[in-house]
Amino acid sequence: MHLTLHLTRACNMRCTYCYAPPAAGRRMDARTVRAALELGARMNERGCGVVLFGGEPLLEKDLIREAVDYARGLARRTGVVFHFKITTNGLLLDEDMLDFMVREEV
Repeated sequence: MHLTLHLTRACNMRCTYCYAPPAAGRRMDARTVRAALELGARMNERGCGVVLFGGEPLLEKDLIREAVDYARGLARRTGVVFHFKITTNGLLLDEDMLDFMVREEV
């Protein structure tokens, strides 16, 4: 199973070709993220791919960290390995987030 978590519909750009209309304030909450990851763990014996998506998911850096941390805890308890990817325009990447992504293999 692969999960695509639409963390937010908000974006830091206004591209004319974008399929998603601007929708500031629409975001996935931590409870929904945890429930989705738990579903991924239940439906997979070995691994679960997770795509962090938006709008611009890096507008939700704290939620990204929480999702990865929660998945790592689930992995320890269940043996299911989570593989993370992110779809981003890259404009909000900073050293702290890059370090986190390298360490967590996002």
